[in-house]
Amino acid sequence: MSENRLPDYLDHLRAPRPTMNQKLPFRWLGLLLLLGWLAGCATVPPVYDPIQDANFQGPTLAVARARPEAYLQTRVRWSGAIARVDNRREETWLEIVEQPLGENGRPTRADASAGRFLARFPGFLDPAIYAAGRSIQWWVR
Repeated sequence: MSENRLPDYLDHLRAPRPTMNQKLPFRWLGLLLLLGWLAGCATVPPVYDPIQDANFQGPTLAVARARPEAYLQTRVRWSGAIARVDNRREETWLEIVEQPLGENGRPTRADASAGRFLARFPGFLDPAIYAAGRSIQWWVR
């Protein structure tokens, strides 16, 4: 009899060795836990998107035009259709025909407009992409 072996009369104390089929569920459980942990680390927290915020309470273009000095340094969210693109050396100016915002934060195709406004963007905007007639939403802090 070897040192590691129990005597025959103590066989009932010997722990059974797990078979391959008995180990398999634990391997799957470990793999699923690892994948769940990795997926949890890969999710990105939601970012505030003022374009989609239906409760945004900034001034409309008509209100800001009536009293521009009252709305300096105020957040605005306007939308409309591009009328003209003017690329300059280090910035681009868009002339936009205002159209009211819908509930989804996109401009509605309305015949009514509060007028036009200018939007300045740093850098170059390709006039083929930002073409006349294209809808655009504009948000400023």
